[in-house]
Amino acid sequence: MEEMTKNQNGNATEQTTTEETANEGKLFTQDEVNAFIQSRIARMKTQVQKEHEAEYAAKLEELNAREMKLLVKEKLTEKSMPLELADIITGATAEEIDAKLEKLSSIYGNNKKEEKAVQNTTGFVAVGVPGSSSEPVDAVRKAFGL
Repeated sequence: MEEMTKNQNGNATEQTTTEETANEGKLFTQDEVNAFIQSRIARMKTQVQKEHEAEYAAKLEELNAREMKLLVKEKLTEKSMPLELADIITGATAEEIDAKLEKLSSIYGNNKKEEKAVQNTTGFVAVGVPGSSSEPVDAVRKAFGL
């Protein structure tokens, strides 16, 4: 019986010592906790800022690409060139685009003049189009004899 009481007392003392060592763990002061939180917040802010900057840079790049594509289409329209070339012609600046369009125009510009000459010699006259005849003609009225 004595052994049982010793075992029980031994177990009780072991439990109290384990609880004491668990409670004796590192305790932080309020200043230390504040410092940990401040450093964590600072890291999160820099991470969020980097993510926002990367997102902004991607959107800006996309916007510039769309702007250049629109500029190419405007220049092609000005030079009466096919808009299908907008997918082919690329450039980072307006000057690069102008230079490329000038080269294309100088190479293929002569063919355009020849095409216009061929179109005029076919003998067909556009009806109802301004400038095709001296007086405006309505094709429907003419067909019904009105």
